[in-house]
Amino acid sequence: DKFSSGTFINPDGNYERIKPEEIKISVTDFWISPDGRRYPAGWIMIIPKHSINIKITPYIKNQEHKLSFRYWEGAVLLSGKFNGRSLSGKGYVELTGY
Repeated sequence: DKFSSGTFINPDGNYERIKPEEIKISVTDFWISPDGRRYPAGWIMIIPKHSINIKITPYIKNQEHKLSFRYWEGAVLLSGKFNGRSLSGKGYVELTGY
C-alpha cells in the first residue's frame, strides 16, 4: 500500500529506496487468534533487482497485541539467498488492519 517502503543499503553506506512494485511478498502461513482474527504468519520476500529471496518465519506465531486496537508484531527469523549466497538473520514485522 502507499505506506509501504524499503531501503537497500550497500556495504559502502550508499542506499536506494525500494519501490513497492520492486518487492514481491507471498504469504506462506497464517495464525488464527482465539477470537478468530486471521494474521499472516510466514512470508517469502523476493526483490529481483537485488537478487534477494528471503523466507521470513515468526519465532512464535502468537505475537498478537491487545491494546486499544489489536495488531500483530514481533520477532522473525530470516533465511534465504542474496546474490546466490546464503543468508540468515533476525528481524521484526508489524501488521495492522486485521
